[in-house]
Amino acid sequence: MSRYITLQDLEVSQRSLLANIKKLLLESAGQQLTLEYVRANEACRMLRISENTLRSLRRRNAIPFVKAGNAVYYRVTDLHRFLESNNTSTLKNR
Repeated sequence: MSRYITLQDLEVSQRSLLANIKKLLLESAGQQLTLEYVRANEACRMLRISENTLRSLRRRNAIPFVKAGNAVYYRVTDLHRFLESNNTSTLKNR
């Protein structure tokens, strides 16, 4: 008795393959995120601002961000750039 591959068999295989690919991509993306990106709490610590202030900056598109599911990530280089662009020097009165 020989077994034929049906359309349903192919669809099941396709879903399984896509799930495995998605899992691998998410795992590798997670490894890269830890090197270049930080979560909101770390971004707040780096910028010395509250989470509400960071959220406000994000809403005004003042700081670029990446959203993966419910998690929000900030690129470390973007945070440094934001600090540099908002750096003001003050002169002390003498």
